[in-house]
Formats: sequence, structure tokens, C-alpha cells
Amino acid sequence: MGVSAEKYQQSLDFLFSRLNYERMGSGKYSTSDFKLGRMQELLDCLGNPQSQVRSIHIAGTKGKGSTSAMIAEMLSAAGYRTGLFTSPHITCYEERILIDGRQIEPEHLVDLVSELIPVVEQLDLQPGNMSPTFFELTTALAWMHFHQQRVDFAVMEVGLGGRLDSTNVCEPMVSVVTNISYDHTALLGNTIEQITREKAGIIKPGVPVFSGVTQPEAIAVLEEVSREKQAPLYLLNRDFNRVDEPHQSLNLAQTDGSRLVSAQNQQNIQVRTPWSLIDRLPVTLLGTHQLT
Repeated sequence: MGVSAEKYQQSLDFLFSRLNYERMGSGKYSTSDFKLGRMQELLDCLGNPQSQVRSIHIAGTKGKGSTSAMIAEMLSAAGYRTGLFTSPHITCYEERILIDGRQIEPEHLVDLVSELIPVVEQLDLQPGNMSPTFFELTTALAWMHFHQQRVDFAVMEVGLGGRLDSTNVCEPMVSVVTNISYDHTALLGNTIEQITREKAGIIKPGVPVFSGVTQPEAIAVLEEVSREKQAPLYLLNRDFNRVDEPHQSLNLAQTDGSRLVSAQNQQNIQVRTPWSLIDRLPVTLLGTHQLT
């Protein structure tokens, strides 16, 4: 059964009427505006769907979206029903919430928002700034959808930072920190060490961590936090590595006024882990940066 355009738009209007830090300059808010307690209260009211979904949690300065997409695709290809949550969206809101590569259906979105509205109305009345934000509601909506659709795994990309991000109320099977560089310094800190510590905030007790971080100062922070949490840490070029194979140049063609780009072969890499050697693993997103 479809959903009317009016109901669909009303659902989007409700979500976008909430406080939305994605549309604000970083100088207009501070870390005090991010409260995991508020997110947890919202999820408590919804029955804690995040605790009923096996998740993989991914933070980092760059590459976390690509890494999330690749992990989700690998799990789907292996036969697992896999949810993927990323942000922001480019053309439509539904891009943020996928199952096996398919966006959430508009009718499912409308149904979930209708479940959220009475909960949000109650939280809005509570003291202590418990009104959920746009991103908090979107994250909760993703977990609700993944739980209701009985996914085997949910791949959750951090929105900003890690320690105080709305996604950081989950208990993942695996945590990933892709890499570290300077971003959102007004919130995360002005040094690599400070930024790493914020992103390492997703590390949970006993949960394995994989990272492509290479700076010595960032590695030192990851090692410290992992020791404190007794979380096994696997680092690129120490515990696992990759060797990329050269790929042919892209061929450019002109057809009907449109520029078509095609590759003769895909990019392949060899990945060596403590458990196995994966030879000639295809990576269809070309570029050395996609391999690290």
C-alpha cells in the first residue's frame, strides 16, 4: 500500500522542524548541546531497538562513509540482511537508511514517524532539555526500521566525532576508526590527540577495534583507550595490511553529448589479516584512497 504525498511531506516536515545541527555552523553550538542521556531516554521510550540489532560502529575523519558502504555490501553479498545508516543525505532523506542497498520505503518512513511523534511530544514537556534533535530522531528511526525489518546486522556511521554522537549508545560487535585528521576543531579539539580521543569514544569494553590510523600520536591514543577498555586493537600495517594491484586508466568516451566514464578493469587488492589472506579482492570505487 502506498502513502499519500501529503502524509509523506508531513512526516519530513516534522523531522526537519527539529533542531538540526547539520544546518548550523559549528560556531553556533558546543559539546554541551550533545547529550547521550537524551538519546538514551528517547530509545528507552521506544523499547531500545538498538539493543536488539547486531551493529558495526564506524567513526573517523574521512572514509567512514565509504567504509560503511563497503562493509554493508560485503555482508549483503555474504547473504546477511544488512542495514546501513549514513549521513548526511544528498538528494533525499531516505538515502540515510538502507537495507541491502534499498532505501527505506516512504510508507515505512511515515509509519515510523507516526510512532515517534507521541514519544517526542512527551519528551518535549520534560525539564532539562530532553527534546530530541533531528539527528537523534533520525538515528532512532533507523534503529526502529532495522529492528522491525529483522536485519542480521546494522552498519552505523557516526555523524560527528564519536564520544557524544547519537549513534554511540549502541553495543557493537566491532568498532572501526578509519583515520584521523583535523575536522570540527571547535568541538573535537585542536590537536590530533584530542580529535582521536573524541573518535575513540566509540570504543566499548571488550569489543574489537579496527583502525587505519597511521599517525604515531593518534595510534598512542587508540592504544591507551583500548587498554583501558580491554578492547582488542587491530591496526593497519601492524595487524593487517593490503597490497593494491595497478588498474588500467579510465577510458573516456563522448556519446550524444554526454561524457561516459568506463574502466577496463576494476581495482583489486590483497588483504592480509591475522586470520586469513584474501587475494584479488575487487574494489569498484577506484583510487588508492579507497583502499586505506
